[in-house]
Amino acid sequence: MIDTFFTIDKGVPAVVALGMFDGVHMGHRALLASCAEMAKELNATPVAHSFTEHPRVFFGQDLGLLTENGERAAIIASLGVVPQLCPFDKATASLEPEAYIRSIAARYDLRGVVAGENHRFGAGAKGDSSLLRHMAEELGFAIRLLQPVFYQGEPVSSSRIRSALLAGDIETANAMLGMPYFFRGTIAPNKRIGTRIGFPTINLDPGRKIVPKYGVYAAEVRFGVELDSEGAALLGVCNVGHRPTVEQEAKANVETHVLSEVGERYGQMATVSLRRMIREERRFETLEALRDQITRDREEAKRFFSQGVGGNESGEGGVSRAGRPREPAE
Repeated sequence: MIDTFFTIDKGVPAVVALGMFDGVHMGHRALLASCAEMAKELNATPVAHSFTEHPRVFFGQDLGLLTENGERAAIIASLGVVPQLCPFDKATASLEPEAYIRSIAARYDLRGVVAGENHRFGAGAKGDSSLLRHMAEELGFAIRLLQPVFYQGEPVSSSRIRSALLAGDIETANAMLGMPYFFRGTIAPNKRIGTRIGFPTINLDPGRKIVPKYGVYAAEVRFGVELDSEGAALLGVCNVGHRPTVEQEAKANVETHVLSEVGERYGQMATVSLRRMIREERRFETLEALRDQITRDREEAKRFFSQGVGGNESGEGGVSRAGRPREPAE
């Protein structure tokens, strides 16, 4: 596991966006865009200052992630901002809010800070926007505090996206993420049960990521090392769950049947993006019954993709900003 993503030298002029950025959702993207804009104005490097470990996980909460560290860093970088993922350990957790901001100011030639109006930081999450304003005045950096981004009348948040995923509402989750929710990893060998019934699959380990409601999803598959691998996506149906017909496994599987022929892919990297839930997972009495249902799942996925997909993932269809950012100390 990579513990730290430090990609710029200490003392570089920087405008820093603060946050965990799990999922890099539409609210985060607004923050990062504002960071890049301010950095351009101040002739500085835009930086997303975050952590390798989610603070809630560090303090013992069982929390499924929306993005693994490498995925989060890659998405942030694709938006024109340098990802700086720092270890979150006991020493970091014990930093008082003032000390935390001073540590960031010592790391960079701090020209500006961008954060959400409701961002909390430091030991006990005691630091708030009022303290940020005070520190900006004391240390001489610009500050920009943004209001939330809303979707369907409520603020976009990582917690809200997790709730949508657990409910199987993948389209709402994708709209708030600004991109399809995905699993990515090395294709693992499987027991070839799908191959025996005429539907070969590729298997991915979900890792530390949150597993959506168990069921079958219309999905897109891309092969390649890079997260944004070029080439057209291949269509598929993805089963997320325990595969109750063939074996009741303790750990959830992400098992995808690609609708077109792709051959053996063991050991290759793949990204499976979920687009719509087709049905909930259930147990079938025979493999023949399972095969017949997969045939119907394939047809349902084809119907979904034939209608054309997209729109909400670009931030349209209900995502909006709640007013302009405040700029109290520039």
